[in-house]
Amino acid sequence: MDRLPPIHQKYVLYKGVKPLRIGHFNTFSPNVDKIGFRVTEYTEDEEMEKLWAAWTHRKGGVHDIAFTNGRGPRLHHTAFWVPTPLNIIDLLDLMSTTGYLANIERGPGRHDISNAFFLYVRDSDSHRIEIYCSELSDG
Repeated sequence: MDRLPPIHQKYVLYKGVKPLRIGHFNTFSPNVDKIGFRVTEYTEDEEMEKLWAAWTHRKGGVHDIAFTNGRGPRLHHTAFWVPTPLNIIDLLDLMSTTGYLANIERGPGRHDISNAFFLYVRDSDSHRIEIYCSELSDG
């Protein structure tokens, strides 16, 4: 029998991160205090007594759209949900061996409030993309 070379670390043969759905959008807004969605989480600037960011929902999950104070309205990022941290680790292996390491913007890591495991990357048009998973179901 011919001996074939191992391919388990030839990540170029794998195809992407396989997200199961769009998780949420995060946008900048000039005044988060006046948005009007149902808020699941928020952070506040204590000195200015003003919301800094609000995570909101319509479908009952952790959040569908987040608003962060800043020049806007404009998109901050689009997030895609994956089922486990291993999906993100697989993506990191793929990016590190196919010339996309420089596209990693932040992470991998854990978000403070939700404890979601995340990775922020830039796509070929410089859009910010978040790949994340969480222990809790998100709707």
